[in-house]
Amino acid sequence: MTIGYGKKAKMKIEIEADLSDELVAIDLQRVLASLQQDYKTRKAGKWMAIFHTDKNEDLVELKRHIEAFKLVLRYYGIKS
Repeated sequence: MTIGYGKKAKMKIEIEADLSDELVAIDLQRVLASLQQDYKTRKAGKWMAIFHTDKNEDLVELKRHIEAFKLVLRYYGIKS
């Protein structure tokens, strides 16, 4: 957290485990959506390399990451 003129302040908060899990799941869903968009754009040839400069290798790696995120989200009870 930054409070004017470049000075930083720290704050410690405690949250319940359920809320923590929900926040993690929300962020995982956000990253999954981003990876899925990257895959579509890369497949269409309109995007630069994400993991590999070779388009086919890049698509394979993107797909692997997408499936990994889906697996982790299933752990949180979210079907994507």
